[in-house]
Amino acid sequence: MAISYSSDTFPYPIPERYQCEGLLGYGGSGLVYKAYDQRLQRTVAVKFARSPSLVSRNRLVCEARLLSQVSHPSLCRVYDIGEPEVTSSSLFLVMEYVEGTRLDKLNKHLSVNDAVEITYQLANALSALHKSGYAHNDEKGHNIILSKQKQSDVPVLVDLSIAENVSRESQQQDIYQVGELLLLLLASMTPDVFLMQPVADKRRLPSGLADIIKKALAVDSYESFTDMPELANTLAKWRAKSYKQRRRLGWATALTASTLILGGLALTAFNKLDTYESIYSAPVHQHSHGQVFAHYTEHLIEDGNLGEAQETAELALSHFDNAISEHGDDLTHHRERIEFLLGLEPIFSDTEYTTRLLNALNNMGAPAKYSRPDAAYHVQAKAYLALARVNQKQEHLRALWVKQAWAALSSAQELSSAEHYLPTQKMLEKFQSSGGTD
Repeated sequence: MAISYSSDTFPYPIPERYQCEGLLGYGGSGLVYKAYDQRLQRTVAVKFARSPSLVSRNRLVCEARLLSQVSHPSLCRVYDIGEPEVTSSSLFLVMEYVEGTRLDKLNKHLSVNDAVEITYQLANALSALHKSGYAHNDEKGHNIILSKQKQSDVPVLVDLSIAENVSRESQQQDIYQVGELLLLLLASMTPDVFLMQPVADKRRLPSGLADIIKKALAVDSYESFTDMPELANTLAKWRAKSYKQRRRLGWATALTASTLILGGLALTAFNKLDTYESIYSAPVHQHSHGQVFAHYTEHLIEDGNLGEAQETAELALSHFDNAISEHGDDLTHHRERIEFLLGLEPIFSDTEYTTRLLNALNNMGAPAKYSRPDAAYHVQAKAYLALARVNQKQEHLRALWVKQAWAALSSAQELSSAEHYLPTQKMLEKFQSSGGTD
């Protein structure tokens, strides 16, 4: 008997207590219908194997046994398994009806913390699954429903049809797929693209998460997480650290925003504890948000909190990068980013500091393309002087950057008032006269 794809009737007759309410979806292994259990008066999901073959029947039985053995909020519950009332038919599985949105159909942007929370809950569920002796093997968006429970979104795995006995290889497969999912939620990026990105681009992900993703995606098991609980614990630690950071940034950003408003930047709508999350996910005003985090970073450096400063610096740079992506022809964005980088020498190694400055200069491009080329040349001069300072122990590099700084400064002075750039000229002269030891 062929399976019908009717949206209003089951493919096979089953007990009348289950009233069909429509087809929810189908895949390679089965058809899933929404139904109403008239006896227990609750909405359920009824799954049929697409084929009455022995293999399909065994898969459905295994799925039912597995779901009945493991209890977790992120795993769909099973209520019953039965045989349709016709010959040559498949088994049917009665499961919890999970109301919500499939993750691959989500039409809203997830905040960083929401993406981590979803991934953490799934990793927790998979830890329980592995402990019971099974691996899931298919943590894709179409198998995950975001269910609204007590005003928070809970991810629920709804298809375990290809689960198998757990092994080292299947554990690693699940770990890889969790890392893949987190990357997709954060950056809409595939693993092959991510692993080919330069380090600077990976740092546009929130601090620490790029390393977690990279470890989860490691091909060699000795470079990856030992097991799923280790990945879940790592995400939990990041989440706890982020919460503490949001509490700190809440008042600090509100204070900084007030300062910037008084300065004429008109930054508004910063709410204390929610500020970090709303700022990070906002699609507009990236430049202003970068200034907020840059200002806070400078205070942290002054206070000697270099670890925290490095984290907020990454946020500031990420927003500046986004502003440049949107308006790359605006010199203001490039100048703000480079001038902010100039003050980050205390929190970066010499090599990293040099790399970031050079990348920013290359990204800015030729000064002639801007409406104020003299200002662009001046930015170059200050950056080259900073490069000379940080590389002063390497004589050939120091000489190269000093030469570049003078060339850029001369171009700026030719295009505008020489007096306007006199302070930078004096700094260059002092550095050169000291032999690069100031």
